[in-house]
Amino acid sequence: MINLSIKLKELRKEFNLSQRDLAKKLSISQPGYAKYENNLAEPDAENLIKLSKLYGVSTDYLLGNSTELTTTSTALTPEQAKDLWLATLSPIQQELINNILKLNELQQLKAQAYFAGLL
Repeated sequence: MINLSIKLKELRKEFNLSQRDLAKKLSISQPGYAKYENNLAEPDAENLIKLSKLYGVSTDYLLGNSTELTTTSTALTPEQAKDLWLATLSPIQQELINNILKLNELQQLKAQAYFAGLL
């Protein structure tokens, strides 16, 4: 039976996330998250639930109580999908995207035209 630390590492790599990305999502330090993957600590109930929602798997799957990979709940919400995608970007890319999202529609069109000129 695959233990929690191995599953967390496999899922993180599958989702192309860094330990830093996940630590940020869980509001813990990167070394704190690394302890989960190195089998030195286990996530508390709150972080276990966050991880299961992030990856779209059940907590039972993460804990090895089930081989069922997906949850019976619906797919990720658009907000969850956006957050997951943003976590895969570099910090400068994240800042750029977040700044663009703050612009109104006209400003976004101008920014799009500017970027098109750069390419």
